Amino acid sequence: MGSTPSLPSPQSLPHGDAPHVAAAYTMAAAAFVAAFVFVLGVSALAVFESVQAASQPWGSSFFLLFPLLGLVATVIVTPVAFAIGIFVWRWVVPTGASARRGGLGGVVTVLGTYLGAALVVSVLGALAVFAENVQSAMFFDQWTLARLIGGLEAGAIAGPVALVYGLILTWWITLPVGFVAGWRHQRRS
Repeated sequence: MGSTPSLPSPQSLPHGDAPHVAAAYTMAAAAFVAAFVFVLGVSALAVFESVQAASQPWGSSFFLLFPLLGLVATVIVTPVAFAIGIFVWRWVVPTGASARRGGLGGVVTVLGTYLGAALVVSVLGALAVFAENVQSAMFFDQWTLARLIGGLEAGAIAGPVALVYGLILTWWITLPVGFVAGWRHQRRS
């Protein structure tokens, strides 16, 4: 019988020997796990809702939005959690800190990830509106500055909206997972 393979530790990943980078890998993995659990949970709710509302198919289509938003959020929050994790573990959580301080660092990383992801969504929203304005200007051949930047604030508002709804919908999984991941990482190191 062979031995059971173990998962790689953050220290075995590139630049993982630096304590703040190893913690950032842990926080990125925690963000991915929390988003994955959210997607699984809302997918199960969507399936149950669609079975329950089989006579009204339009009633369950709204529930399919949440798993898709969770998948898109996973692509954004994982790298943002990595970047915020580097910042938090470099300047907030000292190298020899206690496991409790690591848990606090995990919660701070989660809250910073919400803010960082909102910033990324705002920038992406503004870029999407700008790209649409450029396409419209090309089609109508009206290249004015007002036409190009018109509506950028509507695209940028997507970030605060994502922050509020993301926090309301996911705090129950992200905060405990962030705490446990930070506590466990600091306990291990």
